Amino acid sequence: MDLSKKSIFIVDDDPVIRILVSDYLESQGHAVCALESAQACINKLNDLLPDLIFVDMQMPDMNGAQLLQVLRHTPEFSALPVIICSAGNDIEGYTQRNFNVSANEYLSKPFDIRSLSGVIERVFSTESSHKNI
Repeated sequence: MDLSKKSIFIVDDDPVIRILVSDYLESQGHAVCALESAQACINKLNDLLPDLIFVDMQMPDMNGAQLLQVLRHTPEFSALPVIICSAGNDIEGYTQRNFNVSANEYLSKPFDIRSLSGVIERVFSTESSHKNI
């Protein structure tokens, strides 16, 4: 599967994580937009619809699960693939219990940056298989 030229939003309040993840994904051929908050992501979605959103769970003002909830309950964004990254335990259960939403994938911190390509490939493989049903 050719994953080049996918557009990906990186949403994280930590500038180091934004730079590391952005640099890696750009080196893999993706177009990346790095955003410092969930609100910045929502605002940017009015201009550009990405192929994937990679979002940190722990952010001030609106966390990753809250952003996911907004996305899943907004018709034009509800099908966007989302990967949530967190250092917390049972983040999948947390988002389902407290926000009644699910991300496409969950990634635990710390993670090997090279493993991100495999996670992204799984998301797009799953998305394309659902479109063929």
